[in-house]
Amino acid sequence: MSRKQKLTLNDKIDSNIAFMRYNSGLSNANDIEKMKKFVSVALNKSVTNMQRYCITEYYINNKLVKEIASELNVNSSTVTRHIQRGIKNIKKISNYINFYQ
Repeated sequence: MSRKQKLTLNDKIDSNIAFMRYNSGLSNANDIEKMKKFVSVALNKSVTNMQRYCITEYYINNKLVKEIASELNVNSSTVTRHIQRGIKNIKKISNYINFYQ
């Protein structure tokens, strides 16, 4: 079974940086630093340890959900749920930050 190509965290960051750059006129270096700080804070403050692990393995290390589930000895749906809830929490933080800037 072939793996569908998925949007990686880096792709999402690149598109967000491009959008922010377009709207605010900041240099790319400033955008990258802001985004790195945001992602770091969001992963450390707004998600559980399990969500952080699943998100990191899936988006950064490009592992399949089945692989992560096997490592953790849980069902694939559990890993998917951790990823979805973690992303939802990160989006909440993102919306909060964008609202108050």
